[in-house]
Amino acid sequence: MSLDDASAKRYARKSVFLEWCEKDGLSVIGGYGVEDLKTAPLKYWERLGGPAAYCHLEGSQGFVGLLIAEIPAGKSLKPFRHMCEEQVLILSGRSATQFWSVAGKEPITHEWQSGSLFSPPLNVKHQHHNGSAAEPVRFATANNLPLVMNVYNSPDFVFNVPYEFTDRFAGQKDFFSSELKPGQEEDRVVNFIPDLNAVALDPHPERGIGFSRLGIHLSGNSMVGHIMAIESGTYKKAHRHGPGAQVIVIAGKGYSLM
Repeated sequence: MSLDDASAKRYARKSVFLEWCEKDGLSVIGGYGVEDLKTAPLKYWERLGGPAAYCHLEGSQGFVGLLIAEIPAGKSLKPFRHMCEEQVLILSGRSATQFWSVAGKEPITHEWQSGSLFSPPLNVKHQHHNGSAAEPVRFATANNLPLVMNVYNSPDFVFNVPYEFTDRFAGQKDFFSSELKPGQEEDRVVNFIPDLNAVALDPHPERGIGFSRLGIHLSGNSMVGHIMAIESGTYKKAHRHGPGAQVIVIAGKGYSLM
């Protein structure tokens, strides 16, 4: 076998993350985008205890992806912990998530609704619930699970390590505050945004006429993000960045050139 043949065979092989998805029964959605996260097809994922699918899109390149999941009416997903960071966006429904910490005697119950955004602190055990007997809850989480799985190649390490990062979360009752504080890594530090559509953004005309944004740093995690708005009939100036950015359109209609 020539060197070129060996290289071609190596690059054609699935990543550790995608091989794990296949073994673990986690459905994968590929391509350049998902038309509607609210209607994307999901399949039951035993590890989570509910319907789910992982968006592993072109441009992510094994760094960051998006998990879509659903909580059936009146049900709860399984208690879950993981050595990857995630940002949870509630797409539809309302209910609560419980968080456990060795430092706290009782679990913290955090309520949310459609449009809410929060980030479970790294490796904190948590469980999502749906208190409605009539409607399912659907949510999406941007996370760095592909990177973490590709690096460690150990599901047992990623999902079963009991270590707690107490410098990020130690059972504080008021942890999921919606107060926006000045940040260093991004514009604001915050642990819970009740409704993304109601957040005031800062104007940035240098990035495009009618463009505004707000950078957010959630729960002391390393992953950051931003909310942005583009006024009707305008555009954000062309830009570039490293791989892995996950773009979720909350409202409106438009297009992107790449």
